[in-house]
Amino acid sequence: MNAPDRRNAAVAHLEVNQSLPVKASDYPKGSLERREQGNSFVHIAISDTGAVLNAEISKGSGSSDLDNAALAAIRAARFSPAFSDHKPVNLSTDVVVSWILPGSAAPAPSEKP
Repeated sequence: MNAPDRRNAAVAHLEVNQSLPVKASDYPKGSLERREQGNSFVHIAISDTGAVLNAEISKGSGSSDLDNAALAAIRAARFSPAFSDHKPVNLSTDVVVSWILPGSAAPAPSEKP
């Protein structure tokens, strides 16, 4: 399997325990119809070039559709690399993908996974 070409992908600034809100257009159709929402905690490893090396759900939202969509979105992203001693380095951290239905209050991210 070939890796996707991410040269023109948007770059997200990686912050530890960052929460990423999701728009209705990003929702899996079935999850919208079932009115599912919640937080998908994703543990990610980022290379020194900003590429996603690995992503896995560390604490699920309660919906496999939402968790799978969170993984797909994170795996398709490109991040700004971390730096140590002014050199880019690999890093792993957690990102929270917050699935919030339109017109709903945001669910508070619960404790770290």
